[in-house]
Amino acid sequence: MDDKFLYQLREQPNAGFVNQLRKKLQQESAAPKQGLGGFIQSILSNKRLLQAAALMAVLAIIITTISPARALVISLLANVGGMAFEVTTDYPGDHGDSEETIWPQVMSLDEALAAFPHSIQLPAGLSSEYVLNDKVQVYVGEDAGPFANTIEFEWLSDTNRVSLRVTDRDPGMAEIVAPDALEEITLDETHPAVLIRGGWDADDQVWSNNDNWIRLRWVMDELTYELAGPDQEQLIAIAQSILK
Repeated sequence: MDDKFLYQLREQPNAGFVNQLRKKLQQESAAPKQGLGGFIQSILSNKRLLQAAALMAVLAIIITTISPARALVISLLANVGGMAFEVTTDYPGDHGDSEETIWPQVMSLDEALAAFPHSIQLPAGLSSEYVLNDKVQVYVGEDAGPFANTIEFEWLSDTNRVSLRVTDRDPGMAEIVAPDALEEITLDETHPAVLIRGGWDADDQVWSNNDNWIRLRWVMDELTYELAGPDQEQLIAIAQSILK
């Protein structure tokens, strides 16, 4: 027996099938040549892709126009001198939340030191031209809220003033600051510190990083000390006098 019967019994393929196969091959070979136009056309024809693209566009608008959303994107946490800060070009507190004003108790120096629940060190490096304001501000008790266990002193001269705030607030609670506002320094071998320049200008709604008012902050004996004044070198000298 030979194999001629295989050829004799072979049937021609269906004409419709042949035409469909030819069209499909032509479309696939042409697809890479469609470029950007073909890609856009494929997105427009796919409802799910179109919905996703619309959602991304809306999110982009929210991030660039609504302040709190933008702040979440462009802010970052930093640890400087063993203390936490949130560095941002925006201010996430400008979205209309109600604010509560907490007033301190005003006492004499002896009363304030007795009311404050911690022993503290006062500076010895201030020149004689500075006089301590005898009205010391103290935040203690439940009414003090987030400022609880904070004490504030102020020294005045004819031209300047220097203030000192001491609190047992956790240094890991981040303060919001502007970019380039922080500088880490060392007061001595065991006490790193941070210089904080400027702050939020509530009138103009912008960050102000001028050197007219500088804060120097460090942690000592589980308390956070913060000096403030216009002269950086003076603040460092006062802080070092507290450490001695």
